[in-house]
Amino acid sequence: MTKGDVIRGVCFVLVASLFAFMSSYVLPAGSPVQFMPEDCFNAIDDDGDGLTDINDKDCICNIIDSISLVPNPSFELRTCCPSTRSQLDCAVGWIQASQATTDYLNTCGYYAKEDFEVPLPLPAGAGFIGLRDGRINPEGRIEPGWKEYAGSCLLAPMKANRTYSFEFYFGFSSSNISPSIDLSFFGTTDCINLPFGKNIDLFGCPSNDANWELLQSTFISAGTGKRWVKTKIEITPKKYIAAIAIGPSCEPSKNPFSTYYFMDDLQLLEVKETKPAIVPVGNPCAASFSIKVINDFGLNVQWYKNGVALVGEKSTSLYDLEEGNTYQAMVTDPATCYITEPYLFQGNTIRDTFEIVVCEGNELSFGNQIITTPGDYEAKFLTTASCDSIVTLSVNFSDKVVDTVDVKILKTEVYTIGGQQFNQEGIYDLVLKSSTGCDSLVVLDLDVIDVFFPNIFSLGGRGSNKTFQPSFDQSVIEQIFLTIYDRWGNVVFIGESWNPDLQKSQPVTGVFVYKAEIRLKDQSVKVLAGDVLLIR
Repeated sequence: MTKGDVIRGVCFVLVASLFAFMSSYVLPAGSPVQFMPEDCFNAIDDDGDGLTDINDKDCICNIIDSISLVPNPSFELRTCCPSTRSQLDCAVGWIQASQATTDYLNTCGYYAKEDFEVPLPLPAGAGFIGLRDGRINPEGRIEPGWKEYAGSCLLAPMKANRTYSFEFYFGFSSSNISPSIDLSFFGTTDCINLPFGKNIDLFGCPSNDANWELLQSTFISAGTGKRWVKTKIEITPKKYIAAIAIGPSCEPSKNPFSTYYFMDDLQLLEVKETKPAIVPVGNPCAASFSIKVINDFGLNVQWYKNGVALVGEKSTSLYDLEEGNTYQAMVTDPATCYITEPYLFQGNTIRDTFEIVVCEGNELSFGNQIITTPGDYEAKFLTTASCDSIVTLSVNFSDKVVDTVDVKILKTEVYTIGGQQFNQEGIYDLVLKSSTGCDSLVVLDLDVIDVFFPNIFSLGGRGSNKTFQPSFDQSVIEQIFLTIYDRWGNVVFIGESWNPDLQKSQPVTGVFVYKAEIRLKDQSVKVLAGDVLLIR
């Protein structure tokens, strides 16, 4: 705190004392009505301007200034607009800590990977970062040691045995892509140790390097999927820390797929500089629920509801909150005054909306209702946390689907549908499950096409015996195109019928392999392969 802060704080308290003295002064009878200066603690509009207590600009409160030790905490300052992944260096003050590269994301350009949906709204401005804990590489192999970290050289070092508060937003894309994670914070005594694991993509976590150590980890639950979670942990380093790296824990990822997470607004403050803040205590659905001012300053407390003082409420905790109202606290001493950020008590009602498809001929039980027709329905339930849950259900009924599938296969093929296999020509009535899980009737009309390939022919032969050419039904098949290979894999002929006698260089007799591309009248193509014996 600066000397100017102390002087302003003393002035505030002196003015407040003067307000209190003037408000106790009684005007003589018959004197004209005079408005007093605003008293910020009595729930009265003292100066008659229509604004009461901290809603009135006269209730000025000086702010305890604090500066994050992490430079550019919300990734807004940049030297370039990202155009693709792995461009963390565009963000001022941030370094690719690992060889597995963290992404810089900004709404000015590269904003999100195709498969990873960003939770909105963003917590702070247009910039944020994205990182992985394990991935599937381009060759399809699982790499549990692929761990991405963001690094920063601190504006001022963290001192040994001093406690620091690390507050940040952590984003989940979905419960599959972004499962719950142990997020870890690592430190090193020298910025020269950034990055670690040079030229080793699968180096793993920073503490695999002797210059780095784990400072703290915190488990963050994915919950219901796409969302931002504001998280706060405390770190007490055992030694001087000049730089940090943030990312997954050292445990190999157990996820059998590529993961992805987001981070934004990283604030690292020494605890003694942390501003007073309101935190919830207990289950918001229980009668014992309260909010509390985290007050490490030993300051006096006054609570406000919607900006108006709750006279007599001077404890660090406040009970009996009313749903839909905003609460704040002013904390003061002779040198300091601070008004907390507003806390909106949303109450104990949870609202959700779902859609469901019911199969034809079925009915749905919802709450105490039996639903037999489409429409929107509402019911109230009690959650495991004793909260009221009001669920709106949009119900549609699926008609039975009837479809015909015309399929042509070669005699050597098998056609599979709905887990069943068919290789005999005919018409089949099948009951399958549709995409909504309802029964659908499919009529399968299966034609089996027979193509005859000779297995032997001769050089210098007569009639059809001197040409290798398949026989087929021309009403179904438009063309068969042959490619002939010798025993060494060399192509010896390409065309529709092979007569070796017509070739300048007659092939050696023996076994040849053919590949036949069969084009049907519907322009679909099938491929067959086999062998044929050429004799003399």
